[in-house]
This record gives sequence, C-alpha cells and structure tokens, in this order.
Amino acid sequence: MEPVDSGEQFRSEKDFARLATEWPSSRLVAIWNSFAGVAPFSDLKPVKKFEARSLAIERIYKAVSRLDKATAPKLDAKIAPAPQQASAKPKKAHKPPKAAKAEGKVKARAKSALAPRPGTVFEREYKGKNYSLRAVKGGGELVYRLGNKKFDSLTAAAKDVTGYDAISGPAFWRRTTKAKATGA
Repeated sequence: MEPVDSGEQFRSEKDFARLATEWPSSRLVAIWNSFAGVAPFSDLKPVKKFEARSLAIERIYKAVSRLDKATAPKLDAKIAPAPQQASAKPKKAHKPPKAAKAEGKVKARAKSALAPRPGTVFEREYKGKNYSLRAVKGGGELVYRLGNKKFDSLTAAAKDVTGYDAISGPAFWRRTTKAKATGA
C-alpha cells in the first residue's frame, strides 16, 4: 500500500482524534496494521477491529510518536562548523581552451559554406511532376520560391509538395547548378 500525503497533519493526540473523527473504523484498523510487525514495531500485533474508537486513536498516536522518536535527529550531537578560508577568492568562470574556440569558428564557416546562396536552384521530380525551387533573398533573409509560393526552409517546401509532415527538406531536394552559357 502506497503512503498518501493528503496534507493532514497533527501535533498532539487531541489533534489526531479531531482529525480522525470523520474516518471510518476500517481506516484506523488499516493504519494500525501497517505499523504492526514492522521494525521498530515488531512488538505490535495486527487487529481485525478495535473495541473502541478512542482506544484505536490512543494506540495509533503512541505508535506514531515512537516512529517520530526513532527518526528524529539527535540534538545532543554537536556538529562542527565547516572550516572557512579567510582569503577565499571567487572562482573565475571556466573558459574553453583556444582550440575549442577555433573549432567553433571552423564549424560556423563550414555551416555557412553549406548554406545555399541566392540563385541556387533545387530540382525534384515527384509523382511524375517536375518541381524547381529557387533560393532568393527576401527581406534580408534567404527564402525559397516554388512558383508563386515562398517558404522559409527546404523542409517547408518539401512538405507543401508531398503533403507529408515528417520529411527532410535537404534530403528531398537535389541541388543543381546552372551552367553558364558560353558564346561559341
């Protein structure tokens, strides 16, 4: 049986009696039997019912009091205060090594090198129809144009074409470069 924290608290036997007035006697029996036979209550015996409600409340309160004493910390023991250093300096924030900073710059450059530039064309044949998606500058940011529609990502454009939510835009579209015509 799981313990339930119903927020009901008491500090004396009188408070407990007041709290238990609305409880059925079966609850008092269940509470007593949850103590009976369990350490440190190995001397308590389970019951089927109590002769009187007041006896149940008295016995349960005594058991709870024993539990409180068994788990309460000993106040006689003196706890030594932690030694304090007189010249304690505040610790500085951990700085990543220079190699890690350089690695972050390399990753940023690699990411920008992989990003499509305005004018990049992505093509795809899907269900017998050819689609051409172009990367363009739109309001200072890169957007993708598919016919008259604008998308903020390759994935959004792929979802529009396929109708599927779980699709990877970069995997769906193939990047192509237009060869410049040379004068012969």
